[in-house]
Amino acid sequence: MERVLIVEDDDFTRVLLQRACTSFGHHCTAVASAVEARDAWRESTFDVAVFDLDLGPGPTGVDLARVLHEENPDVRMIILTHYTDIRLAGNLPEVPPDVVLATKQAVDSAESLDELIRGAQSSTKDYANEDLSDSQVELLRLIAAGCTNAEIARRLWLSQPGVDKAAARLAQHLGIESASAHNRRVLLVQEYFRRTGQGHVPQA
Repeated sequence: MERVLIVEDDDFTRVLLQRACTSFGHHCTAVASAVEARDAWRESTFDVAVFDLDLGPGPTGVDLARVLHEENPDVRMIILTHYTDIRLAGNLPEVPPDVVLATKQAVDSAESLDELIRGAQSSTKDYANEDLSDSQVELLRLIAAGCTNAEIARRLWLSQPGVDKAAARLAQHLGIESASAHNRRVLLVQEYFRRTGQGHVPQA
């Protein structure tokens, strides 16, 4: 049995995670915010902490993991996210060492959550899809955010023709074929949403 802290701001998801956790005999404390997580952390001892990446306004799951990891690096930490590549989430701080990044698509049952909690799958390599360079990730984010070539050029220190060439190379790398630059943008945006599992356009 593990002592588990779950931090999830969505009420329905938090209840599901808590039920799945307790169904395998773990002792589970579930809270809705980073503030509540800090209070629970001070009051109890945990073996595993499971954070959602997006905790609403305020600190993210990565921010919380960094703070709590400094206080007790022995606690195993898991961050759940829709992103197949966490870099697509934007300007997040560096994830602490040994923190597991798990896609919510991969944790699709009580059994898979139990395996994750027990440490059967304990490497970020199992979950991170880092087939893109940092510059390609940022280009994909900016295209999905609806930025013009001029804005992308300014942000990435490229010429506007250079943006077109970089987008073409990115599309080729992703196996995307299009007859025009406009269609290429549409297909790249679709690829962004496929990789993030999000229903909103990212903030530029």
